[in-house]
Amino acid sequence: RIDLIPDELEMVCIELSLPYNKSLLISTWFRPPNSLMNKFDYWASFLAKCDNEDKELILIGDLNCDVSKTIPDPHTCKLQFLCSLYQIDQLIKESTRLIPKSATLIDLILTNRPENISRSGVIHLGISDHSLVYAVRKFTLPNGRQKIRQVRNFKNFVENDFIRDVSQLPWEMVYQFGDPNLCWQVWKSLLLDALNRHAPLRHKRIRNNPVPWINPQIKELMRKRDYHKKKAIKYDSESQWELYKTLRNEVNINMRKAKSKENIWIQ
Repeated sequence: RIDLIPDELEMVCIELSLPYNKSLLISTWFRPPNSLMNKFDYWASFLAKCDNEDKELILIGDLNCDVSKTIPDPHTCKLQFLCSLYQIDQLIKESTRLIPKSATLIDLILTNRPENISRSGVIHLGISDHSLVYAVRKFTLPNGRQKIRQVRNFKNFVENDFIRDVSQLPWEMVYQFGDPNLCWQVWKSLLLDALNRHAPLRHKRIRNNPVPWINPQIKELMRKRDYHKKKAIKYDSESQWELYKTLRNEVNINMRKAKSKENIWIQ
């Protein structure tokens, strides 16, 4: 919903429509640290537009406002004022960024319909010093639908033919528009037309493992990484932090190696 988003904010907003459910707005916003107070004025404009839509709203993001402080700073006060004005609840209750000697609650989930959220919380993962925040939304879903996906058939794909075809496309059409969204649509259409000729789409049942490069060895490393991060947070132990960092790097190295062995294609 680009019609709702102020140009001045690093924000994404989509409208989600599912069968047997009312549509809702889901938005993410990153507020850079030390940004000016007027960012909240633009955000207030966004909230007003959403309020006029009279839809459920879920906002997720790193707002760099520590709402766990007893005495909040001016930016956090502004955030809390706007949430109160538009009757928005903040769901996350524990620290989301944990580093040695410091814990802050800056990764937030906000909603104007908290009664539709069955649970929410924080999962301490090892991939970042920011923990994962989550919320579970109640939905009514139809049963019995077969799960399939579209994949590309590269059986008759000839790389040189594809490269030659792409190089001869009328790419100059992309520059005829001033709107970057239109430029993107033209570019995407040209590329996909060529790709469909050389690697057509086909339907395939969804595999049980959606990330085939995560093998049992990587899963075990990830388990150890997350375990030692939790211990480091609990005991604030320097040795545990060092062990966690070592395991995190080992997971990243193994993930890159495993991904390089998989054929991951544009879909």
